[in-house]
Amino acid sequence: MKKLLTVGLLVVLILTSVFLTSCGAKDTSSKAQTTDSSEVFTLYKKAMAADASAAEKLLRTPWQNWLHPSAIMDAAEVFLKAENRVIAFRLALAAADAGDPNGQTWVGMNYAAGEIMQKDVEKAVSYFNLAAAQGHPTAMYYLGLLYSSELNDSNAAVEWLEKAVAAGYEEAKEPLKSAKKQLAQEKKNSTSKPSTGKAAYTTELTTLTLRPTETSWAAASTTHSPRPPETA
Repeated sequence: MKKLLTVGLLVVLILTSVFLTSCGAKDTSSKAQTTDSSEVFTLYKKAMAADASAAEKLLRTPWQNWLHPSAIMDAAEVFLKAENRVIAFRLALAAADAGDPNGQTWVGMNYAAGEIMQKDVEKAVSYFNLAAAQGHPTAMYYLGLLYSSELNDSNAAVEWLEKAVAAGYEEAKEPLKSAKKQLAQEKKNSTSKPSTGKAAYTTELTTLTLRPTETSWAAASTTHSPRPPETA
């Protein structure tokens, strides 16, 4: 009987210890979350003042829990204006991978031009496609140019440039005319040489300055301010 009581007492003590440990872990987790949110907002504020060190630290935090991706793009614009393109790209890439269509377009433009990262047409097309799927006209426009100048696909070039024009991107009208002429020429003679217009668009892609356009930073975003921490 004494042995049974002893064993029972030990079981109660163990269960009590596990329960208290669990409660303590939850409390610690809650405090850590509060600390993280405070740290994120502090780092974001510094990043918006072009503090490169703060921006790098911000990217190592779980910023997605409290900041909208468009807010990260706002920070990227700050560093772009400060001519720190490496940090600008890293911020834009983080926003792009979090689903921001402006970030996806900007990253695609960089990979198409090869100004910061090495030129990679495949990655450019991938990011442009992500943004275009969200209705971003600039991404549609550059997809059209890439298919015309780099991928030798006049059908796809015409398709994307038509979508860009339909979305209100006026600059797509002239390359669309050239792409249609090129497509007609290819249909007439499959061995015809590329048109001179093709080289012109190649030049445009390789000399991108990666500055924000009327649609690249703001048009596709619904909000540009940090989200407040969620309360229980």
